[in-house]
Amino acid sequence: MRPLTLKQERACQEFIKTGNKTAAYRIAYDCTRRNASTVNRHAHLLFKRDKIVARMQQLMAPAAKKAQVSVQRLLTEVGRVAFFDPRKLLDADGKIKPLEDLDDETAAALSIEVSESAGKQTRTLKSWDKNSAQDRLAKILRMFGDTPPLDAPGTVTIRVSGADQVVLGISAVPTRVERTIGGDS
Repeated sequence: MRPLTLKQERACQEFIKTGNKTAAYRIAYDCTRRNASTVNRHAHLLFKRDKIVARMQQLMAPAAKKAQVSVQRLLTEVGRVAFFDPRKLLDADGKIKPLEDLDDETAAALSIEVSESAGKQTRTLKSWDKNSAQDRLAKILRMFGDTPPLDAPGTVTIRVSGADQVVLGISAVPTRVERTIGGDS
């Protein structure tokens, strides 16, 4: 694979700064004579190219590692909300447990609002929307719609350091790609 041109590298760097492919393309390439739809289309095509995707993975990997962001963590956090059990908030007497007594899964599924009035502090616990979390999980795992589920025959499994990883957007550069075709294998 040929190395990136200076403009391609600049587009990658600008995307990291802006998070916007079209804006990054405009900065890296002279777009003064192009209309918006042409620039948008060219940006879309540029960022689909294999060598651009690989460079984006390289640029984003340190930030994702530092932030401890991974597909597994994302799925775990969304799953905590999607499958939250409100009974875990209560002790044996049916009273709400103190925050420090909640397990990590229960605490992660809650938002806490703290207000103070006349020197008295009030904490309000709210659970995140389970339906939205379950819908998000279904979309991530492609359980509904035209795209087959990620665990369906014919899906691509990426192995990174021996652990299965689902590829959603930009992820770690795989060490090996396997394609399973048909039923059990």
